Amino acid sequence: MENKKSLISLSQAVETIKQAILQGQLEAVKDVNRVQLAVYFGIGRYLSRNTKRFDWGTGVMDKISQQIHKELPGLRGFSKSNLYEIRKFYEEWKMLDPIFPVATGKLQQKDSAVTTAKSYTTENQIDIHNAIVIPNISDFPIEDFFSVPFTHHSKLISFVNLPTKTMWNT
Repeated sequence: MENKKSLISLSQAVETIKQAILQGQLEAVKDVNRVQLAVYFGIGRYLSRNTKRFDWGTGVMDKISQQIHKELPGLRGFSKSNLYEIRKFYEEWKMLDPIFPVATGKLQQKDSAVTTAKSYTTENQIDIHNAIVIPNISDFPIEDFFSVPFTHHSKLISFVNLPTKTMWNT
């Protein structure tokens, strides 16, 4: 009889530990996605502002991409087309930029990927820890925003920006 209790206890222990592992893995994925979005947002901000500031031509994104791949071989996600997507991601969500005029007032800090406008750094740096600010909108779905992977953000942005007749004919 004691052997049966040990088996039940062992089974419960395994189930409890398994649930903790799975929960930890899910939380790690959420954190990775949150950090990736903050990195892409910061890079997008940098590209957007410097494209306008320095009047970069169309070849600059390709040159940046090539140099990044040369200096960080094996790194994925920074092709010329992805750099354009990263810039577009920032431009569509620039209301989350702590320097953007809408992102003023009393702001909530949720984690290290978000901050208040006061602590953002200069134009020539990308501060991933302070890249995104929670807007002063009480019903903004920030957890939903951070749970959507970058590729899905890109697809949604391209879908929303399609001309109406093209959108319905696809």
